[in-house]
Amino acid sequence: MNALLSIITVTKNDLPGLMATYESLVSQDCSLDCLEWIVIDAESSDGSVEFLKGLHPGFDFTYISEGDSGIFDAMNKGVDKAMGQYLLFLNAGDLLFNESVLTNVLPYLHKNSLKIVAGKVALKWEDVCVLGVDVFPWVPHQAAFIHRSCFGNRYYDDNLKFYGDLKFWMTLKDGGLFRVQRIELNISQFFMGGAGNNPTNIFERLKERNRLSIEFKESVLKVIARTGFFIFLYFSWKLFGSRFYYKLVMKA
Repeated sequence: MNALLSIITVTKNDLPGLMATYESLVSQDCSLDCLEWIVIDAESSDGSVEFLKGLHPGFDFTYISEGDSGIFDAMNKGVDKAMGQYLLFLNAGDLLFNESVLTNVLPYLHKNSLKIVAGKVALKWEDVCVLGVDVFPWVPHQAAFIHRSCFGNRYYDDNLKFYGDLKFWMTLKDGGLFRVQRIELNISQFFMGGAGNNPTNIFERLKERNRLSIEFKESVLKVIARTGFFIFLYFSWKLFGSRFYYKLVMKA
């Protein structure tokens, strides 16, 4: 089967999130004949595997459940299994923004000449929501339809804990493959609070991000400015709490 679009979902012990992601797929208002859904499960013990076993969606679907070394290792497994011309990573708990997302995006993908088609994400934390986030000059992974030619022998660095997706974009840019068509469309809803944006990990994230700066020869001024901003975020969290912290992060 040669699908147009492979949606890859990485999950571990998040049955409610997995079910919500699935519901956002089946609620799309277009034919899903061109879609395959690939779920990479890290040996969940919460009923996720049983849920997956019982699914019979109206589109191509496969899953594996086995141990991995982290989210980027799991994403690489999804890349290896994908048959689509474009890949979208929509992990457990991430939702397509509304029922018309694929209807609006598929015409771009049918051109099959674009390296990356990228929209925007809606960020949510409890009752706080920020729409239209595009993380320029990069693109949000949950809103990026990546042509499979971008991968080749390139994989996500599974030695990284937080910024494997960013390193992938930076590697593409160095190779002249970070060619993006940006579209004014909210593609997905992403719920904050995971390891990648949790304030308890802020300095571990900073170290990893600054190592990428050194590897890709970003300016010292960028490193200094980023370090100062992370310190500001940390003390904002300590002084004013998580709500204030997430508002800052989502708007930044």
